[in-house]
Amino acid sequence: MVRRELRQKYKGSALGVVWYLINPLVLMGAYYFMFGVVFKVAGPAQPEQYPLFLLMGLVVWIFFSQSLLSAAPSLLDHGALIRKARFPRETIPASVVTVQLVTFVVLLALLAPVTIAIRGSLDVALLLLPVLLVCLFAFVLGLALAVSALHAYFRDVAPILSAALLPWFFM
Repeated sequence: MVRRELRQKYKGSALGVVWYLINPLVLMGAYYFMFGVVFKVAGPAQPEQYPLFLLMGLVVWIFFSQSLLSAAPSLLDHGALIRKARFPRETIPASVVTVQLVTFVVLLALLAPVTIAIRGSLDVALLLLPVLLVCLFAFVLGLALAVSALHAYFRDVAPILSAALLPWFFM
């Protein structure tokens, strides 16, 4: 299911996964301009490499939000498959989150050398990255399973989730 989703997602695209890097870059530019230039955060409140800080946070948030938004209608979207074959229903939202994880890991692989080059060193904290990624995936998968099950019974879950993610991003 993951392979089919990935093939379908990038079918006919010249740049493929690079398009998923453009969105965080544009958002990073807009947020840096507003909070780093116009409303300059002064003093120690602003991290050293503020644009890099924004970009990494945006990449993680996009993985989180896109996973939940894609997982919500996934059981309904694959209703025909559910009616035809007997298999664990959890695999459908899990495959949706895994597709987002593949994109997320590719983006991290593209950003890791840039981060190391900008920071000038390889941090010891990077050794914890695989553990953090597993924890993040488990957290997102758990929420995605809950959201997809709720959306199967209550069709208002996806629009409510979409509306709730925007203020959650700013909090």
